[in-house]
Amino acid sequence: MNSTPLRLKQSHGWFAAGREVAQALALLSDGAFKVYVYVCLSANRHTARLQISVPILERALQRDHQMLAQQLAELKDRAVCDVVLDAAGGGTCSIGCKRTPVGG
Repeated sequence: MNSTPLRLKQSHGWFAAGREVAQALALLSDGAFKVYVYVCLSANRHTARLQISVPILERALQRDHQMLAQQLAELKDRAVCDVVLDAAGGGTCSIGCKRTPVGG
């Protein structure tokens, strides 16, 4: 058996769209799915989490604050991602992708 670890040609900026993405596609609205894909592309590979400023996320996704809040709530409500907003009001959030969405 070969013990050499697999190496990606490009280690960031893409992900293999597997079962989790297919399940999220069936569970989420178009807008929330776009947020999910952004998180998947941007998340730390080791933690599967994205720490980001809310205004930066709004600009990156071309969303206003209310729309992004609704879509983040959908990700959380449908158990696709764990979404934690900064309780201190600093305008940051932590979004974690779950391995297998509930209901998928």
